[in-house]
Amino acid sequence: MIKIAYLYSDIHLDKEIISNISKELEIEIFAASIDVYRTEEIKKLILELEEKYFDIVISRGRIIDKLKEINCSIPFLPIVFSATETMSILNKIRNKTNLSKTNNIKKIGLVSSSHLQINEKIFSETYDIEIKNFALESDHPALIKTTLKKIIDENFDIIACNKKIQPFAEEMGLPTFFEPVQEPDFFKEGFRYAKNIALANLEMKKKKKELETLIDYSFHPVMTLDEQGNILICNSAVCKIFRLPKTEIIGSQICNLIPELNKSEIDTILNTGANIFGRIIDIGHAVIVLNINPVIQNTDSGTAVANFILLNDKNSIENSSKTPKNANNSARYDFSNIKGESPAIIETKRLAAQFARYDSNILIFGETGTGKEVFAQSIHNNSLRNNGPFVALNCGAIPLHLLESELFGYVEGAFTGASKKGKKGLIEIADKGTIFLDEISEMDINAQLRLLRVLEERSFTRVGSNEVKHVNIRIIAASNKNLMDLVEQDKFREDLFYRLNVLTLFIPPLRNRDSDAILLTEHFLQIFGETYNKIIQLDEQAKKLLLDFEWKGNIRQLRNFCERLIVVADRNIISAAFLKKQIQDVYMFKSRKVQTEKNIEPEVQSNLLFSDEKDKIIAALTRFNGNRKSAADVLGISLTTLWRKMKKYDLYNQTLNSNLTEAFYEADKTVIN
Repeated sequence: MIKIAYLYSDIHLDKEIISNISKELEIEIFAASIDVYRTEEIKKLILELEEKYFDIVISRGRIIDKLKEINCSIPFLPIVFSATETMSILNKIRNKTNLSKTNNIKKIGLVSSSHLQINEKIFSETYDIEIKNFALESDHPALIKTTLKKIIDENFDIIACNKKIQPFAEEMGLPTFFEPVQEPDFFKEGFRYAKNIALANLEMKKKKKELETLIDYSFHPVMTLDEQGNILICNSAVCKIFRLPKTEIIGSQICNLIPELNKSEIDTILNTGANIFGRIIDIGHAVIVLNINPVIQNTDSGTAVANFILLNDKNSIENSSKTPKNANNSARYDFSNIKGESPAIIETKRLAAQFARYDSNILIFGETGTGKEVFAQSIHNNSLRNNGPFVALNCGAIPLHLLESELFGYVEGAFTGASKKGKKGLIEIADKGTIFLDEISEMDINAQLRLLRVLEERSFTRVGSNEVKHVNIRIIAASNKNLMDLVEQDKFREDLFYRLNVLTLFIPPLRNRDSDAILLTEHFLQIFGETYNKIIQLDEQAKKLLLDFEWKGNIRQLRNFCERLIVVADRNIISAAFLKKQIQDVYMFKSRKVQTEKNIEPEVQSNLLFSDEKDKIIAALTRFNGNRKSAADVLGISLTTLWRKMKKYDLYNQTLNSNLTEAFYEADKTVIN
C-alpha cells in the first residue's frame, strides 16, 4: 500500500475526511502540522518518515520551499489551488452576508505564497470585478506589510489570504477573507495524483534496482550517466579499477573521475548522439580502454552508458618487473586443458569453475598426479585475479628450515647465508594474485602459525624484520593426505584447516574416471607423436588392458608412460602383448589378483614379479627412481638395512638402467653402517 504524508501549517484535514480518502484510494495517510521555521524538527520528521518507508510527501506553499531547502530525501509534491478552488473562494466572498458593502466590492486581491494557476483577465471578466493575484516571496512581516500597503494604495476592497496574513491586514484596516479549504474532492484529487506519482516512482526504483543488479553481477566495469554527465549507477568492477568506494563515485561528474575527458565532450555525446569508442586513457595507476555510448531519447538531451577494459595495472607491472619471470609467477592452464568425459571429472570441473568466480580460499584434495595444480591454475585464470600473478610452492620439496624464508621472505642479515639485498617471499610476490601451496600437509607448525596470520589479517613480516606488510592474495592449498587425520594427530593446526577449507574440491583418481584413461592416452600419444614424428594407436585389446592397470600415479604416471610408448614403439598399432611388456618392464605389473607378500605394501606387492631379494630391491629402487628412503619403506625394511643389502649385492656402483644411473651417482656417498 502506498504511504503518503500530508504536512500542513494552516489548512488541516478532519480525521473523517482523511479516513474516507484513505479507504477510497487504498492508501495510508499520515497528517502532521509543522512550523515551517523549525528546520531541525522538519528534518527529524522527514527522517522518521523515511525510516517508516513513506513513498511521498504532499504539502503547500512555504512547506514545499522548505522541503527543497533541506533536500528532502522523500519525493514531495505540492498541492496547488486549481481554477475550481479559486472560483469557490470568490463565490464565498461575493455571497458572504456578514461583510459590509458586500455588493459594492469592485476589486479583490488574492494573496498567496505562490502564483495561482488562474488567468486574471478571464476571471475578472467572468465576475465583472477586478481580480489580481499577489504572490509573496516570503512570510517576512516587512514584505507582508509592503505588499498589503500596495494593495491598499491600489484601492482593493478585500483580500483572500491565509491565517498568517490576516492579522496584518486587519491591523491596516483591510477587510480579509479566510476560510480553510475542507472540500474532500479538492484534497482527494491531490492524494490521487500523489498516489500515481508514487506508483510511478516505485516502478522506476524497481527498474533501476534490476539494472543495478544486472550491472553489478557483470565482471566488466560499467556505469551509466545522467543528462548532466553525473554517474547514476556503477558496479563493483568500476570501484576496483578506480580504487574508490561506490559512494564516492555515484553522483560525481565523469570528468572528475577521468580528468582526460572534458565537459563539452560529454555534453556533445549526451546532446547529439556522438560516442567514444576504444579510447586508451591513462588514469594514473592504470591504463584503460574507454567506450561511451548515448541512450537516444526524444528530448534535447539523453543519458549514456560507459564501459571500461583494464589494459594494465601499472602497480602490477612495476611489481612484476622487479620479480624474476619464471613459471611459478603465471598460470598456463585453463579448464579446456583438463581432458575427460566421465561424470566425475565433468562435475569436478563444473564445481571448480563455480569456485573461480569467488575470492574464497580453496582446499584441493587428490592423489598424487591427479592434476591438482592444473585445477588451481585453471581456477586462477577464470577468476577476477587472472591479471595478477600465480605463484606455486611445493611445501614438501623445500627443507623445513628454508620454508619460512621462501614463503615470507627475509631481510639482510636475517640468517647465515642470507642475501645482502634480502629477498621477497612468495606471499609478497603473489600480491593481488593467487598463491598455490601444494602438499600443505608438509608445512611445519611454525610456518602454519604464520600462514594463519596471513589468512586472518592479510599481513606478514619478513624473516628478521618487524615491518608489517599487507597483501591481497587468494590462497589455494592442496594435499594428498587427509588433513583432518593430521589435525587429530596434532600435526596440522585445526584453526588453519578451517581457514583454508572454505571451498573444498576433490579431484577424482584416474581409476574412478571410467574410460578417461583411454581418452587421455590417445591425447598424450598425439602430443608426443607430434614431438617425435610418430603416429601411434592402441588396438581394442590394448585399451582394455590399459583400463586393467590402476595407475596409482594417475595422470602424471600415464603421461610419462605414453612418452615411453612413443619412444620404444616399432609399429603404428600397439597390441595388448606389447603394452603388457612395457608395463611389466617399467612397473613390474602383473595383475591386481597377485597374492601379496609379507613385509611389502599391498600396492607394490601386486606389482613385483621377482622372487629373490636382489630383484625386489632393484624393482623398488627402479619404481622410485633411486629414492632409497621410499624404496626402504615399500620393502618394509630400514634405510640402514637397505644400504647393507645394496652393498651386499653391489648395487651401489652397479649400473642398473639409464634411469637409475644418475640417481645412484648423485646420491649421498656416506654409507650408513
